[in-house]
Amino acid sequence: MSLGDLKRRITTIKNTSKITKAMSLISAAQLSQIKHLSRSFNPYKELIEKITSEIAYENRNRFDQDLEFITLPNEIVVESARKFLSLNANHISDTRKLIVIITSEKGLCGSFNSSAVSRVLDLVDHQTDILCIGKKGYEMLLRQQRLDKKPNILKNHYIELNLKQTHPKIVMGQITKPILQLIASNAYSDVKIVYTEFISMLKQELVVKSLFPLIIEHKPENTFDFDSKPITMLQNIIPQYLHSIIHSCILHSLQSETVKRMVTMDSSSKNSQEMLNDLSLQYNRARQTKVTMELIEVISGMQ
Repeated sequence: MSLGDLKRRITTIKNTSKITKAMSLISAAQLSQIKHLSRSFNPYKELIEKITSEIAYENRNRFDQDLEFITLPNEIVVESARKFLSLNANHISDTRKLIVIITSEKGLCGSFNSSAVSRVLDLVDHQTDILCIGKKGYEMLLRQQRLDKKPNILKNHYIELNLKQTHPKIVMGQITKPILQLIASNAYSDVKIVYTEFISMLKQELVVKSLFPLIIEHKPENTFDFDSKPITMLQNIIPQYLHSIIHSCILHSLQSETVKRMVTMDSSSKNSQEMLNDLSLQYNRARQTKVTMELIEVISGMQ
């Protein structure tokens, strides 16, 4: 490799290293912002979940007599969810399923998107539809669909996801509402959400959580006293309950994505520095060799 080629490569790697360092700093700033949003939202989410589970569990035998309950082994499915969403148990498909997957809108975040897509592909069958939140997951599933036609991606493509959409009202209008409408279409008996849960800076874990039907797995503590009819309370709180789950999943996913991107950019910066060191050594050796040869030619010409 000539000196000119080496110099051009060194310049290119230096410019790339500046970009990766800047992206790492941006990710660190975004992570701090998302962590603050998540900490602020957690108390609301925990309270909504507590209220919903207590109403549903304690009053599961006191709902209106004309409502037919769905029961699963050792699990309670809240009937009022179907009533609020205008669902009729006789018309709901007992086989069709919907999986909501949360991925990133942009790349350069390591295995964040591919891990989520792989998990979804393990869950889908010919009776499963997929709704994508985040462009990258949609693109990866679309390529997979062209290869083996396994996943059934919904016709309305994907729902855009970025840091500007973390406001609760925006999440409710642009993300939660379309999912509620899909549930209300009577086409699905089971809706799950796949996302990456942020545990710590060193650990992020893929989670599959049920959105519908609403299942109360454990007996909650008796903390609240309610005056209104259980069915009335649940009709009003279930949309907030589902919204709190979806919003929390989005915040966790954004945190995990940002950490992955920060780690990836840090790793790229370190690799760039190693390449720069090797290329600088090659460049200096080549330049020294060239100078030595020129000196030899000058000395030889003087003799």
